[in-house]
Amino acid sequence: MAVLDCESYESSIRSICDIYRTTPDQIIGFLSAIDLDKETATSKSVDEYLRSVFEIQFGQPVEPLNSTSWFHFTRVLPNASFSEGILPLPLAKGRVWEALVTIPSDPQIKRNLKDLKENGVPDYQYNQKASHSLDDGPFGMLIRELAFHAEAIGNVDYLKLPELVDDICKGYKSKYGKSIRNEISHGLRKCIVKFKSTERTEDGLIAPALYYSWVKANDKKFDDVDRSAVAYSFNGSGATIPFEAIQRIEFV
Repeated sequence: MAVLDCESYESSIRSICDIYRTTPDQIIGFLSAIDLDKETATSKSVDEYLRSVFEIQFGQPVEPLNSTSWFHFTRVLPNASFSEGILPLPLAKGRVWEALVTIPSDPQIKRNLKDLKENGVPDYQYNQKASHSLDDGPFGMLIRELAFHAEAIGNVDYLKLPELVDDICKGYKSKYGKSIRNEISHGLRKCIVKFKSTERTEDGLIAPALYYSWVKANDKKFDDVDRSAVAYSFNGSGATIPFEAIQRIEFV
């Protein structure tokens, strides 16, 4: 049984080696030689096309996936331990408010934040998330490196500020006429939480891992890649990621 782990280019290559029972040199040699910019005039997506030509040479997967690693991008208090796991939005919301109130040094800002929590945030996005189950998460990305290329692939920069926190800051400015975004941001640390799933192990995840490896093997910039072929995400759909599934908590 194989594990799919796109923590790095090297770990992605190792995963592909395990799945197809081949060697890094063979995979890298193949990926370096193929010019996807010229060869993808097809009805398939670029990652599926790459997989199809890869399997002409290397055959079908030999080892099925046993688990997949995912990466949750966020910004948290410096002492965050995720002892309760990675929580979906309905469970995390109260913890977020508790954390935010501890950050400002000005007592009035603390009181204002408590007032927003109790009486409502004048921000459309905040209220949409609070009432929309599709946004419950928790979320993760298949490829860790995308945490640092959010703008290039058109993603929200979750390391800059989690969306809910950003919405609260917008609501604060709307109501009180003052931005607290910088102070809140400086009170939180960028964090990547690696966790594993034994449920999200579908065969279709091999294609984006291959495409990411092709991007790295050919020194491509993320501005020039096919976003849909790398931005594969995990949605917990309201279920907590248990602490036991967390593989690493990394402050960056």
